[in-house]
Amino acid sequence: MSSRSIEELQIPRELKCFIVYSSRRHVDHINVILSQIEDVLKENNFKPVYLGDEIRSGEDYLEKLDGLINECVLGVIILDGLRPNVLFEFGYLKGKLKPTIILQSRGAQINIKTLYNQDSNLTPRQFKNLHNPTLNISIQFSDFAGKHVSYMDWRKHTDDEEHPRKVLTLELLKSKDKVLEETQKVYSSGIPPEVISELTDEILFISECYFDPSKCDLDELLGAYREIKESARNHRFDINIRVQNMVASTLAIKGENGLPDVVTSVRCWRESIGVYREIVEAQVLDKESERIGEVFFNIGNVYESISDVRDKEENLGKAIDSYSEALRIRTLEDFPVDYAMTQNNLGIAYRNLGDVRDKEENLGKAIDSYSEALRIYTLEDFPVQYATTQNNLGTAYGSLGDVRDKEENLGKAIDSYSEALKIYTEEKYPARYKTIKNILNNIKKLKNSRK
Repeated sequence: MSSRSIEELQIPRELKCFIVYSSRRHVDHINVILSQIEDVLKENNFKPVYLGDEIRSGEDYLEKLDGLINECVLGVIILDGLRPNVLFEFGYLKGKLKPTIILQSRGAQINIKTLYNQDSNLTPRQFKNLHNPTLNISIQFSDFAGKHVSYMDWRKHTDDEEHPRKVLTLELLKSKDKVLEETQKVYSSGIPPEVISELTDEILFISECYFDPSKCDLDELLGAYREIKESARNHRFDINIRVQNMVASTLAIKGENGLPDVVTSVRCWRESIGVYREIVEAQVLDKESERIGEVFFNIGNVYESISDVRDKEENLGKAIDSYSEALRIRTLEDFPVDYAMTQNNLGIAYRNLGDVRDKEENLGKAIDSYSEALRIYTLEDFPVQYATTQNNLGTAYGSLGDVRDKEENLGKAIDSYSEALKIYTEEKYPARYKTIKNILNNIKKLKNSRK
């Protein structure tokens, strides 16, 4: 079995989707909903972005909110809890005329208890007796009347029409034209007004390719990008980095979708790396930029893809170098989530390199990388990423058991896979559950046979 079918690279997408929600303190099941929504967004090539509580409490809250929403091409509102920040950010999205999908769980409540503090006039008994009312959009949003709210139920089976995956997938399909229009507008920023009209078709075509790389002609995509570069040279403006990222990401995805046509896939991947390199060269004086860290991370992902079909050792080495370069910017202190994502993918590169040479050494490095990722990817805060990384860690320990301390490392593999199954349950993730459960059972049999 290919190691890629067991382990999972964490690959960010380009088009940003701003998600508005009430935190776990106010809605105890919110992480389950967010995990389901994130999966659908990533499958549709969106990059979920959030505004954390630490930003909301800062002095530059409005500035950061405005910047994030300006860069987004879509908003997703989760009404559960209906906190003041949810209403404010919802209104901000609508005020910016961003395409917006509004989701509400069946039976969702307004968490009014969190609106009170210790200085309220309520006695402890009165506070205890407060009951959160059921959310009723037609009453609480009198002018809105709930006409555009989609109802979901996170407890339903994945095949049920009210499961968040099904609901959001349908809403994304309905919103596609509006999102394409917004993408064209956002990604045209920085282009001189007198030039925008001549590049409208190219940016729209690139956006359409990003949404459906499988139907995109490779030469036409590269031709559209060349038109933009030529216009930038002639009119002396810098190409919007987001446009370059979208082109590179489309090429990378098209390479994945193009298999088993290895020649075309490798061409797509190499073209993708070329576009990413152009971004790095253009930003040479701005090495502290978060964008550069993301670009090196993406280059590493593409080299890992190439390593599946060509020159495995060489390309895994280049992937490791790229991830290491990304980690010079994506530090634990400055970008903890990006740090964790990079460490997870670095771990996969080291584990795969162990199939080629220095197995024990490289598996040790893989385990170290996964363990670093788990410093951020906790079960409570990042349940899906936690499960993914634990799954990857289990793979590494299982392989290390082939080299040394078999019983000990198989035991650690069992522990890691068991942790992954806390999230990848049969009800919510049937396919992943079945795969991991089968691996776990085989390892248990192998371990018990040695007793």
